[in-house]
Amino acid sequence: LLSLAYVVDEDSNQLLAAEEILGGLTSLLQKACCSKKRKFHGFSAKELAEGLAWLAVNDANKKVLGEKGAVSVLVALIETSNDDSEKASATKALWMLAFDESNKKLIEKENGALATLSNLQRSKDPNVQKAAEGALWELGNKTTTANNDNEASGNHVMISYQWENQKVLIKVKNKLQAFGYRVWMDVEQMGGSTIEAMARAVENASVVLICVS
Repeated sequence: LLSLAYVVDEDSNQLLAAEEILGGLTSLLQKACCSKKRKFHGFSAKELAEGLAWLAVNDANKKVLGEKGAVSVLVALIETSNDDSEKASATKALWMLAFDESNKKLIEKENGALATLSNLQRSKDPNVQKAAEGALWELGNKTTTANNDNEASGNHVMISYQWENQKVLIKVKNKLQAFGYRVWMDVEQMGGSTIEAMARAVENASVVLICVS
């Protein structure tokens, strides 16, 4: 199932629906999180968190994972991790779960979850930072990292750009944020639920900044 999660396309994500297995995977992740080696039965915590993130592309799985306690396990994984790649995978999984309304409430109620995500926005690892920003955005905190005191009224600036020019556009994003604008920009290849996030980012933008190379 974990292998399948990596290879199916969005049109086939119904193949990932697996209610009877998701509880077991969540349990494996919890045991890996509690292990000194961050592994259990040969699976690393990072592998399991990344797998859950991909499985959560399926809407039915989002809800089941929330019901099976995945939110608490993922938050605990992030808080106890010393590895950025592990944190990035767990935070991405939380981001995917946040697309479900019932999971939003679970994340908001989870002790320390919002504070942890806020802190991760300042991570030096861009994958951790992006996943944390995405999760908070979906939870309703529609801002990015800095300058919350200087936010303009209304919505955000959405940056649309060609992938190979990302380094230049990140500089543009940072400069806009430094001036107090709220900015939405994808810095990862997107799929599944994150496509929905991009669609909402376009629809809710005050400005779509289209950068043509």
